[in-house]
Amino acid sequence: GTVQSVFAEDANGNGLIDTLKIQIDVDVICDGTYSIGSGLVEPGGLEVGRTRMDPQLKRGTNTITLAFDGKRIYSTGKEGPYGLAGLTVSGPVTRSVDLPGVVTGYTLNQFEH
Repeated sequence: GTVQSVFAEDANGNGLIDTLKIQIDVDVICDGTYSIGSGLVEPGGLEVGRTRMDPQLKRGTNTITLAFDGKRIYSTGKEGPYGLAGLTVSGPVTRSVDLPGVVTGYTLNQFEH
């Protein structure tokens, strides 16, 4: 997976991040329903978030958005930079990768408390 962008959503307008979203490109060999999951980890490897989805993907490159709960990130008390650990795409072929340190520029206190 290649990270395309990282962005934050403030759903309630209080200036704090409710959802951290990471857009990545995923290449698959055939059309179908895939299971995609990943942990979000701090530099020491502690998981600060987890996400899972079951999208329909087309053969070739697909851009998907992984969403992580800002309140859960804050509750860990762990600063970034954050990375993806065990990013797994399961379908006809299963592949897993780690993408360390892909989320930079956010401090812990920016997340929903």
